[in-house]
Amino acid sequence: MNNLAHNYQLAPVWKRMAAAFIDNILLGFVPLFMLLPETMPVINYIDTPINDIIRQLIWGLINPVLVLFVVHWLYFTLLHISPWQASFGKKLWNINVANLQGKRITFLQANIRYLSKLLIYISIGISFFILFFTKKKQTLHDIFAKTMVIQAI
Repeated sequence: MNNLAHNYQLAPVWKRMAAAFIDNILLGFVPLFMLLPETMPVINYIDTPINDIIRQLIWGLINPVLVLFVVHWLYFTLLHISPWQASFGKKLWNINVANLQGKRITFLQANIRYLSKLLIYISIGISFFILFFTKKKQTLHDIFAKTMVIQAI
């Protein structure tokens, strides 16, 4: 592992991937299965015009996506700026999100990191692979937010 100033060690890539897997299960599948039945409209398909059915079905799918976006944003932003400096997945693997000096990140950095991560997901995740080629094992969202993931002390 690379040693940084202040004796911080970069988190191994496998720990970052394992933490992301855990966070995605916590935030992806579990809430989706809980929210989808609650937000899907009950439609009388016989007496309702097709345009109304389509509109209600689309809203029934968009509503949980909006809720999940807010839950994801709050989860990552608030946990990364907390004293933990980590999501539950990162905490389990004893890794933290820190600024380039090894300190807790700011609310602005957490938001930049989260929103740029969304853009990276839209790009099919290709830009995650950049971490294999950067000195501090940073992904694009880390570079944009001026953050890194380190071993917790």
